[in-house]
Amino acid sequence: MELEPVHLDLYAANDTVIPLLGKARLSLRIGSLEISTELIVVDSLEEVILRYDWLSQQECQWDFGRNVITVRGESFQLRRRASHAYVRRIYVAEELVILARHQANVPVKVTKHSLYTTSPNWVVETKSVRPGWLFTNIVVS
Repeated sequence: MELEPVHLDLYAANDTVIPLLGKARLSLRIGSLEISTELIVVDSLEEVILRYDWLSQQECQWDFGRNVITVRGESFQLRRRASHAYVRRIYVAEELVILARHQANVPVKVTKHSLYTTSPNWVVETKSVRPGWLFTNIVVS
């Protein structure tokens, strides 16, 4: 899928800029509905965020008491996602060569499950594989 350029600034809840990759038009299937939608694509977030104007255009009604959202007259029961530690994806941000018997700080990108997470918890486990070699697992919640 080809991404088109997007001229928009998107901010997280903590007022940091979210880098945008572009925009794409997709057909979303929700129940029996099929809705053509323009989406902004980012590589640092793992969830879909529906803007107020989209919700309004789709005639959405959200019943918080019953945990139901209605889109164009069709109702959907919402489910709560368990809130426990997640393993985040960590990507190397740029190509990097580390020579044998050397160490380096590697620039990475970490995805988030929510824009509202402002101070993630990190768990780092390091294990010596052999003298001078360390293997590290990182878990972010």
